[in-house]
Amino acid sequence: MLANWGGYYSQHVYIQEARRKKIPIHRPDLHASGKEFVTRYPQGEAHLFMGFNQVQRLTKKTIKKIMQERPFTGFEDFVMRVNPSRVELENLIQV
Repeated sequence: MLANWGGYYSQHVYIQEARRKKIPIHRPDLHASGKEFVTRYPQGEAHLFMGFNQVQRLTKKTIKKIMQERPFTGFEDFVMRVNPSRVELENLIQV
């Protein structure tokens, strides 16, 4: 439902339900997130990762490049291989 921007209810309602069920919710992660919200199971427990679509002004081209180029060894490696615009980089840092 979160991948569809909430469906019948707003995304906020579904996020609150995940919190109520004690499912950890993570900000967009360069190594774990997808285009949309995604559930990963590190150590067998569900974790919800926000999708890159949640980052304002992040282009489809940059999202695709992030997912193709990972894993990254560090910040400089990410910037060199993905080459995000200044606005995209600032918004990623802020989230």
